[in-house]
Amino acid sequence: MSLRKAGLFVLIGLLAVAVSACSASSTTANSPTATNQPTQSQVVQKAIPQQVATVPVYQQTIPQQTTSSSSTSASQLVSAVVTQVVDGDTMHVRIGNREDTIRLLCVDTPETKDPNTPVEPYGPEASAFAKQQLEGKQVKLEYDGPQRDKYGRLLVHLWVGDKLFNQMLLEKGLARIAYLYDPPYNHYSAYVAAQNKAKAAKLGIWSIPGYVTAEGYNLGAVQSASKKSTSSTSKTSSSKASSTSSSSKSTSSSKTSSSSSSKSSSASASTSHPEWAKALADLQQTGDVDCPDFSTHAAAQSFFEAHDPSADPYGLDRDKDGIACETLP
Repeated sequence: MSLRKAGLFVLIGLLAVAVSACSASSTTANSPTATNQPTQSQVVQKAIPQQVATVPVYQQTIPQQTTSSSSTSASQLVSAVVTQVVDGDTMHVRIGNREDTIRLLCVDTPETKDPNTPVEPYGPEASAFAKQQLEGKQVKLEYDGPQRDKYGRLLVHLWVGDKLFNQMLLEKGLARIAYLYDPPYNHYSAYVAAQNKAKAAKLGIWSIPGYVTAEGYNLGAVQSASKKSTSSTSKTSSSKASSTSSSSKSTSSSKTSSSSSSKSSSASASTSHPEWAKALADLQQTGDVDCPDFSTHAAAQSFFEAHDPSADPYGLDRDKDGIACETLP
């Protein structure tokens, strides 16, 4: 009987072991293997690329917040004081404690300072206008492309208050659009509109046919225009002289009186207006008078008013506003 009990206990024990083994196998089959479980190092490695990947996205938003280079803002303008005007398109300025030279972008005024080139018409007027508008004044410099030319001058659009001086020169017919080395330029469309308006009105440099060319200013056109003007004046004077001579045959006493009066008037003009001396000398030599013949606006204005201002035979009032040589000091 004891042997049977012992055998029964052994059998029960074996069955228990077998059941336990089957249960463990089933649990192992239904659970992930050790190789499918992420380790701590793998979790860290996956987390790091995710953090780094967000950096370029943040950086890419920066250009969207910056101001476009084609627009002009107060932060892009440099304050300066004009200390001296060299000519119509070149000035000396003081920027902070530094002295520098600026050259206006996109415009070219007639030459007045080149020792190898004669003074070109409307160059003195451009210089006088620049002195009147700029010397001693606070201005703003706007850079547009390369900051300096081959001579070391700063290349700028020049703001005087809320006006562009480059454009003001073009509006007055004192400059042409030129030297477009690095387009597109800010304000170019405004410059073209200003030049076209002055050209249509035949202001300044545009009043002389053929004077303005793509390469610069043609002095040959000036000489040709001067010859035509002299010839026309000579013919007019000859006609007047003939008429006067014919009239004098019948009125010799009136002629003598008129001659005396004319001489007296000429002497009086030279004495009363010594500032006309250069203009009168030029008139005798060439038959014409120009604004550079006067040192001041007042002198030019008085001459203009004394010589049939409604007809303006010498072209001293280019824009027909009743004011002669308005660019003179």
